[in-house]
Amino acid sequence: MARQQMTDRYVTIIIQITLIMTIMKPTRLALMLLVAMATTTFVACSDDEERGEIEPIRVELNQVTQTDFAACSNGFSNDLLAVLAAQPSAAKGNVVVSPISMQYLLSMMANTASVEAQAEVFDALGLNNYTLAETNRHSKELLTRLQQDDKYVKLALANSIWADDNLYISPEVVANIEDNYNADFVVHDFGNKADEAKRLIDSWASEKTHGLINSLSLKPSSSTAIVLANATYFNGKWSQPFNGRNTYQGVFHNENGTTSKVDMMQASVDAKVYVDGDVSVAELTYGRGYYSMMIVMPKDIGQQITDKTDWWGLHNKLVSATIDIRLPKFKVQNEFQDIVKVCQQLGINKLFEVQSNGVCYVNMGQSAMIDVDENGTKAAAVSYAEGSYSANMPTGPIKFDHPFVYAIRENTTGTILFIGKVGQL
Repeated sequence: MARQQMTDRYVTIIIQITLIMTIMKPTRLALMLLVAMATTTFVACSDDEERGEIEPIRVELNQVTQTDFAACSNGFSNDLLAVLAAQPSAAKGNVVVSPISMQYLLSMMANTASVEAQAEVFDALGLNNYTLAETNRHSKELLTRLQQDDKYVKLALANSIWADDNLYISPEVVANIEDNYNADFVVHDFGNKADEAKRLIDSWASEKTHGLINSLSLKPSSSTAIVLANATYFNGKWSQPFNGRNTYQGVFHNENGTTSKVDMMQASVDAKVYVDGDVSVAELTYGRGYYSMMIVMPKDIGQQITDKTDWWGLHNKLVSATIDIRLPKFKVQNEFQDIVKVCQQLGINKLFEVQSNGVCYVNMGQSAMIDVDENGTKAAAVSYAEGSYSANMPTGPIKFDHPFVYAIRENTTGTILFIGKVGQL
């Protein structure tokens, strides 16, 4: 009924416009974004919004669960964030990274690597008790669950393999990746058409992220043997959107001791919260509750928490409450071009040795972005690897006005999709 009334209002507005026409616009803290969703239908502004009222979305999922597979791999999210937060490209204090995108990329790479390399990959991912076959099976199941429809949230994950026309890959490896990761398999002449490959891969990235990421630092050459890639796209509408009329110029206390003027959103919302002497936590849901953002802010602005946030432990402490929340609008974009060194810091080394088919992975990277405003969140990430032929509860408002970490999670599996930090705005 509410939707029909809204539609009738839109028709009236359109008729009125037509008649008028006829007559005559860190200290280092972490943000974590986990991003998982399916086909999207967004509801536009209504007359209620003009009166300062926004109709919330009815939340269907009230109990968050975490699968064993997600519990094992979510530790990788913190490890990845901690290493990337120390990179020069994160010097300003803001980080966004998609651990699920990197997990799918590394899992696909493991299918092409030696048994020893696979063991290092799975150990870094927290999946050391899983075999390759089990990892592939769980990855397939997770891919299916993550992309279930929520109507107000869209999550799309895409995988691809671009192989040189002279490269031999066993049919079994190709079948495993195509079947378990729903990957597109493309044969390309890198030797003579490397520039064309760059354009094609950038175009694929742009298409899969709906234009949020249009170009990668990846530069294939005539020696390129294989490129593997994952694209992860998230677009979620808050279950209880913020009203733009209530957004005001607030102050954010940066990690370097300075302050910045920011657009601070505010609303009275039904949320899950936890507050003690050390930390303030709020979890805001998207759509019908199948996705949420958990925001964790330590009381001490200088506290380093990028590598030790116990997301699930904090979730279990949350209680339901109607709270006054203040959250800055923010947009962060990172381009991490040397993920090989990051992987090595996480204990993955043999993956970058020459594999049995003569290929050596020499380049890995991830481009990621997140945009948070009154309506919801858009986030995207593209992770890639290039292999070359071998030469051989609160009493007042919860105001997120200094560095915090965040994560976007899919709530039927507990999988972290995006994770990051906001340290300076």
